[in-house]
Amino acid sequence: MNKVILVLIFSTITACMGKHTPDTPAALVNERVGKERSLANTDSFFINPAHSTIEWKATEMRGTRLRTGKILFKSGFIFKKNDSLAGGRFIVEMESMDVTDVPANEKVARKNLLNHLKADDFFNTALYPTSTFEITNVQQQSDSLYHIQGNLTIREVTRNISFTAIQQGEYYVAAFTFDRFLWKIAYEGSLLNKTLIDKDVELNIKIAL
Repeated sequence: MNKVILVLIFSTITACMGKHTPDTPAALVNERVGKERSLANTDSFFINPAHSTIEWKATEMRGTRLRTGKILFKSGFIFKKNDSLAGGRFIVEMESMDVTDVPANEKVARKNLLNHLKADDFFNTALYPTSTFEITNVQQQSDSLYHIQGNLTIREVTRNISFTAIQQGEYYVAAFTFDRFLWKIAYEGSLLNKTLIDKDVELNIKIAL
């Protein structure tokens, strides 16, 4: 009888927790596509990796615990046509991944978490040291607003994603979430052990020229 009560309580808690819904819009995901836009008569510009940032957010236990961190760009460039964004390609250094929600003085906890993120459960940075994003199409919606499509490669998986980017002076900024399972970042954790990791990852990206 006690076991039945415990199961009912656990089921009720699980149902009440529900699925976490991020505040940031989800990127539209499709299969990999080829380049759709001509880059003839465009000017190329290298990005400034030192002033470009990728901040990531992930949650555990249906959104009740927040994890945050950052990753550095290795290199990248954009194409402009008539001073408007027309294309680009970016390489991210996965080994640079860091966490920002664990205090620096908690060295063991930081090391354990980073080692796990860099292991095969997540990004396997030893085998896949870089991730890439290559723009396949750009639709300018206003002077500073762009609809971006591009091939995102993480691990050995490439899929085409769509999202909105905003130009702010010499910066381009974008924020979106993606379903990590679609890129074989498949570690789930456990609800019973309070280690359940939600599927959505939020990226806040700022690219500096």
